[in-house]
Amino acid sequence: MESLRGDVPAPLARLVASLLAKPRELRPATAAEVADALRAASGEGGGGGAEGPSEGVAPGVPAPGGPDRAGAGPDGPDHRAPDPTPIRIPVAEATPDAVPDAAPGAGGTAGPGSDRGPDPGSVAWADGGRAGPATLVAPPTVTGTTARPTTGPTADASAHASVRAEVPEAPEERAGGAPETRDRSPHELLDEAMKEALRTGREEAPRAVATLARGGSVAARFDRELSGALFGAAEWYAWSTAAGDGTTAAALLTLLAEGVAAAAPARAGRLLARAEQALFPAPPDARAVGLARIARAMAPVSPERAALLAERHPRPPEPHPSPATDDRGTDPGGDTGRNTGSGTATDTAGTRPASTASTPAARAAALVATAAELSARDSAGAVPTEPDPDPGPDLPEELTRVRVPAAETPGPPPGGAAGPAGARRWQVPVVPDTLGPAGDRLVWSDGAETGAVRADTGHPLWTAHGDAGVAAPALPEPVDLRSAVGPTGTGTVAVALAPAGRPLVRVLVREARDGRVRWWRDLPGAPSTVRPPLRVAGDLVLYAGHEALSALDAETGETVWRLPGPFDASLVTTVREDCLVLADAAGLRGLRLPDGAPLWTRTRNEAPPRTAADPPSALPLPSGPVHLADGTVLRALDAGSGRTLWRHAAGPLAPRLVVPGTAGRRSSQGPWGPGGPVFAAARLPAEGADAVLALDADTGALLWQRRSTRHDGSRCALELLGLRGGLLYVKATRGGRGRLGRPLPPFVEALDPATGKPRFHWAHPSLTPGPTTLLDTLAALPLPSLTAITLP
Repeated sequence: MESLRGDVPAPLARLVASLLAKPRELRPATAAEVADALRAASGEGGGGGAEGPSEGVAPGVPAPGGPDRAGAGPDGPDHRAPDPTPIRIPVAEATPDAVPDAAPGAGGTAGPGSDRGPDPGSVAWADGGRAGPATLVAPPTVTGTTARPTTGPTADASAHASVRAEVPEAPEERAGGAPETRDRSPHELLDEAMKEALRTGREEAPRAVATLARGGSVAARFDRELSGALFGAAEWYAWSTAAGDGTTAAALLTLLAEGVAAAAPARAGRLLARAEQALFPAPPDARAVGLARIARAMAPVSPERAALLAERHPRPPEPHPSPATDDRGTDPGGDTGRNTGSGTATDTAGTRPASTASTPAARAAALVATAAELSARDSAGAVPTEPDPDPGPDLPEELTRVRVPAAETPGPPPGGAAGPAGARRWQVPVVPDTLGPAGDRLVWSDGAETGAVRADTGHPLWTAHGDAGVAAPALPEPVDLRSAVGPTGTGTVAVALAPAGRPLVRVLVREARDGRVRWWRDLPGAPSTVRPPLRVAGDLVLYAGHEALSALDAETGETVWRLPGPFDASLVTTVREDCLVLADAAGLRGLRLPDGAPLWTRTRNEAPPRTAADPPSALPLPSGPVHLADGTVLRALDAGSGRTLWRHAAGPLAPRLVVPGTAGRRSSQGPWGPGGPVFAAARLPAEGADAVLALDADTGALLWQRRSTRHDGSRCALELLGLRGGLLYVKATRGGRGRLGRPLPPFVEALDPATGKPRFHWAHPSLTPGPTTLLDTLAALPLPSLTAITLP
């Protein structure tokens, strides 16, 4: 108390001394309680107003009566600094009960899953304003020494109320710390620092994140629960401040990972994986800058992955000012809150003690610095803590969604703006290995990269390299990447990566919307020789490895069933509703798709199939015909028994069939049979030509046959693309011979499905055998770069 005399009035010094003489558990815990106690001790009574300091209260001590600051969120949409004007507290439009929980990751050997959820909405603020497209929810609530992000029915209703909180001026403190902080425990100081940091505006967001990271590292010395709460609060704050901007989120998450790496390396690895995913939709230059910094931050956590990332991004462009740096190009988080030895922390300007600044970030930094000094001095009271388990905060899915700006850009107007049939609509600089439509997106893979573009404009939406975004040791390169896209509406992009010389394959699922990792897992076994080894069937991801066929849940990555192999390059899979047919060199066998139960096996001769025993579950048996291209024979088998319904020997068949499956459909030229047609493409060796065939789905009767191209090869060069706009589209993957032997280029052709007569023909010498897919009014094909042309 000697240090107070001469600096404050004697009556106030005596009052403070009387408070300090009380046992620690009886001392006031907040500034408001201190002020009330001082008034009571001076004979004024408690509960004074907020209009100014009462008589006997020293200047600079805030008057009581202000709102409790615990749990306040970031500032308003413009993130103005809260000094000393009121800040706006975000109010989620949905009730607390309506906020969804984050999706769990896959179990077993699966890696940590990423949050998923609906497209973000908007933010309602206390003053009726609006902010960005990301919905901000209540921040972590602080109780004792724990803090958890508040979601669901347990949320504090006050966090969703329309409130305006005043930011009081901080009291002046002497170098070395004022009694009101020096006599509080590190737990109390870090709790208060968390509250202050969560009130920081966007301008000082990096400092707030760095301060929370340092606070969590300090707490890790004596209280792992408090440490995890501070780390989780920092992650919540980073996503809330980013408000859907992926570049900002990546910068703040990277800064946070740098701060927690020493105390919590597993958490740092997960944060960097999330930062990498946040950059998937970013423009190339911004993505290169962000990935270069992620590579540097990843070096102490995952050296192999950091080296691969740095190799792909060796010299990024000079970064523009970003939330991770201040206007002088220095890292505001680097020295923020650093203990100077005298117990004070300097602010970003470095000209005055942060404890005298009026910003929440400065007060938080000072509190953490004091807690660090006290915990270091009081090492006798520290207790060993367990390693950080990194469960991660339970963040709402819409909070961690990043915007994909190109997805919101209007496409070309309908009608004439699309150009005539065959006109080039757009072209992007990738040479696709696989293609798959996913709603309004077109997903591609090219070498070790996967990405998506807008189907109508070709505008890039996101790009991910290999297993980017997976918080696991890196796979040695090169890797063989295969991908498959699920049915429309599932948003499932399955990826399998097989590293050379390693007996495993890493299977993961990305979201078609923004490329984020839904789940991942490593499967043991030699790389597959099946082509393609991966497919999405309903709500299952099927991977045909050498040792086994694995069926994984598309939502969670959990193994639904597993069929031991071995399987080789001869394996062909066919799916019809709930029936999966496997055809290989040994014969044919049918499985029930939902549970993998065996149904029947058969050889390729006409001997009756062997029906399996009753499957061990109550699921119904599949029914109806399964049509498959089996070498040179087109077969129709009964799904439940494997019995042959009909067969047609056509010659070497193209692997894909088109089965509309709609009875009674008609074209302008005449009716289809009651079972509808089955369309196939086959090589006719006797005629030296490839042909398209239409057969009755129920009887196998030939409805029509059209010869499309002549060439000298032994395999069918035709590929059936599907039905669009009442026409059957066919692609010739190699040129042929015309009349008098004149060479013809590869082409895309549209036939009338009822008669086989051509209705549209488009040829191009650069058309390659790569994947081609039909979109709504476009065909996306390789020229050799990915190009879209207008369909008739």
